[in-house]
Amino acid sequence: DYDGWVVKTDSLGNIEWEQTFGDVNWNEVVSITELESGLYQILVTNSDNFTWATTTQYLIDSVGNLINTYIIENPSSITDYFLGQLAVESDNFLLYGSTQQDGLVIKTDSTGNIIWSLVIGEEGATFEYLDKGLVLSDGSYMLCGSSTPDNGTFRGWLVKLNPEGDLLWKKTFQHDEDNYWEYFQDIALH
Repeated sequence: DYDGWVVKTDSLGNIEWEQTFGDVNWNEVVSITELESGLYQILVTNSDNFTWATTTQYLIDSVGNLINTYIIENPSSITDYFLGQLAVESDNFLLYGSTQQDGLVIKTDSTGNIIWSLVIGEEGATFEYLDKGLVLSDGSYMLCGSSTPDNGTFRGWLVKLNPEGDLLWKKTFQHDEDNYWEYFQDIALH
């Protein structure tokens, strides 16, 4: 109902375990990351149906037992929300999403403390969000999502950052002027 729900199945779809995550507000699981240690980091966005109040990372073991909980206060406003997380160097995490006006990226350490945060926008655009990310071979981060120009269309958006949180470049992409809805939802290294 109001909790995030995670289910572990075997190869035939039989439930091995299930676990719910959240508080009294609306809770949505937006990302699950398996760590090299075999543990899982679950990213849950918490909302009171009016604002996105907090984001919580839950660390669980391979059978769903809760090991630790890290509450991440929204770094730029009460309307921040996250769409994903990426495990990066030294057990740190990159969280990405939107402020409901601009793209939002934060880097946390292994215990949920914010190392840096960055709000990224396009001039003249009304809304940006970042949907997926990956680590490049040089250690920099590439994120994809969407930018919405003033004319109400969605355009694909790529953003490249260095590990210290500096913007290296950003670019919008348009396939066809007649299309209103063009956006990137996933990215892969080739």
